[in-house]
Amino acid sequence: MKLSFNLAIKNIRRYPLRILGSVFCLLLFGFAMFSATIFTLSLKGTIAEVLKQRCSGNVALIKCDENEIDIADTVSELPDVLETAPYYPEGAIFGKIAIDGIGEFDINLDYEQSQTAETLIPKVYFDEFYALGYKEFLVAGKLPENENEMIICENFCKNSRILNYDEILNKNATVLRDFFPEISTNEKIFTYFENVKIVGIFSEDFLNISALSNMKFYAETLGSVAAFVVNPECKFRGICAYTSIDKIDKVCEALSEKYSVIKTVYESEAIERLSNLRLFIGNLMYLAAGAAAFIYLMTRLTSAMNYFREKSPFITAADAFGCKKTHILGAFAAENVILLVPASVISAILSCIFIKFIFRIISSYLEIEFSAKINFAAMITAFGLMLLAEFLILFISFLAFRKRAND
Repeated sequence: MKLSFNLAIKNIRRYPLRILGSVFCLLLFGFAMFSATIFTLSLKGTIAEVLKQRCSGNVALIKCDENEIDIADTVSELPDVLETAPYYPEGAIFGKIAIDGIGEFDINLDYEQSQTAETLIPKVYFDEFYALGYKEFLVAGKLPENENEMIICENFCKNSRILNYDEILNKNATVLRDFFPEISTNEKIFTYFENVKIVGIFSEDFLNISALSNMKFYAETLGSVAAFVVNPECKFRGICAYTSIDKIDKVCEALSEKYSVIKTVYESEAIERLSNLRLFIGNLMYLAAGAAAFIYLMTRLTSAMNYFREKSPFITAADAFGCKKTHILGAFAAENVILLVPASVISAILSCIFIKFIFRIISSYLEIEFSAKINFAAMITAFGLMLLAEFLILFISFLAFRKRAND
């Protein structure tokens, strides 16, 4: 081993220009291999994490009665189910809201409701909201804690020109439904929610989560206002099982064996593009890595054959002095290892910088905030592939040279 390394170092010192060419070739190949391998594996891991965070709109709804609510415990044990929550029907009201001491306002109200404050807003809603980079859910007040309490979106205050949010906090409100006034000749308004206390105002940014995409659409097109209401009289309709977009079909299939299941997916355009991008870019990078590897192998095989031809006098002399073939081959292997290690380190660093830059472009294009999470296992895999390629090239070239020399 010592003899092989000594011979390798002498060869490196004797042929500096050829060594620089070999290092440059290794750098290019290393950059291609590291970039393709790290990027593809890191991209898949990062996208999987993003899709998991954006899961509020991916629901497997299990239809059951309220006395079967214990089903949730069994469902939550499935490996791909992130959270379970009771489902109560959401609704929309076109009418008016009368706030004590403030006045009466026209309102299009989209609301989600629950019998208890604890189950009013699923945790996955908050997880996605904060994963999107937002910091504050409530702009004023607090979350509901008791029956007949509600929080309302801040766009209500903007639409109603209520500048001081504190004016409506802890005020009782009555929501009236205006039932098709243009065709109704009799009573056209009736009470829907009565004496519901407004305890908080939440950020309009909350409508950007997947589950509330419909509310966001109506807010932008009709000026609708979103709200969450603790309504003890609402009817239990089933259990929601939340999962990531790439697991929803698997979860629904598993649950369908025992329960009646309805799949609901509120998939934003950005998430859909991201999901498709994972497959497209993964295949593209593997293709690029394959092309780079083929070009590299052909180039290095030719280079290695020429290298052994140049070293013919040295090999002949080494044979004459009784050097074993393993020592001769070991010398060339040691030389390649000495060149490969620094080239790999530089390639890995450059690849990581390049990947982070590409991830930033993808994030900006998709309008989804995420950063590259470098997969270090991919680095080891890429280095192993480079090392294997170098030894295969060396071994094949040496055997080919010896055969030609013997002939």
